Amino acid sequence: MTRRARRVFTPDREEVSRGLATRISRAPSTVAREIKRNGGRAQRPLA
Repeated sequence: MTRRARRVFTPDREEVSRGLATRISRAPSTVAREIKRNGGRAQRPLA
């Protein structure tokens, strides 16, 4: 079975960010800012 790359669109991305922020007791804007500051996925090697 071939696995296709799929994009996560803005509403889904926002929902994930809010869920993570809630889980770690931080504001969603703080989570978004830290992800942006650290380069997001572009800076993360795939495992």
